[in-house]
Amino acid sequence: MINQYLELSQVFSLNLELKLISEQDAKFVLDMRRDPKKSIYISETSPKLKDQIDFIKNISTNPSEKYFIVSDKAGNKIGTIRIYNLGQDCFTWGSWVFRDGIPIMYAIEAALIIYKVSLKYELGRALFDVRKENISVLNFHTNFGAKKLGEDNLNVFFEVTPDLIKQGLNKYSRFLPKGISYGHFKMS
Repeated sequence: MINQYLELSQVFSLNLELKLISEQDAKFVLDMRRDPKKSIYISETSPKLKDQIDFIKNISTNPSEKYFIVSDKAGNKIGTIRIYNLGQDCFTWGSWVFRDGIPIMYAIEAALIIYKVSLKYELGRALFDVRKENISVLNFHTNFGAKKLGEDNLNVFFEVTPDLIKQGLNKYSRFLPKGISYGHFKMS
């Protein structure tokens, strides 16, 4: 049976901590999402801090969305990642945005954490889209085993089944040598 709702507050790996976003993170998120180099690959974001705070408030009350701040072991905020649209047999993930200058392995590690969580909670198929110009991210997903479902003028749409997730996690196991552990979590 696929779990429809996921309550999860923290996930840890060797190098990272994913912690649920809070209103205090709004400026960090806004600064990253409004960065000219990053914003070309993600959906448009209002420049108003209040709009970002309101968005975080909305997400925080939606049981089918989990938006995480990614921090390194020193507690420095380095990125974001989100699980949303939890359904009967699938979920979407995205908002995979990281500060400049962080090791690329941290972004990969965060993606793998999401896939590990998806298997543990039987979330089903992963669905996501990537901007066509974002070549390095397209390459990661293709190498991971994602299957192209289609495209539009801006995006390529992908799916990764649980079997492909398992294969990809095995292929990229060096990025999660000690697996992951959880803080407070509960399924409803």
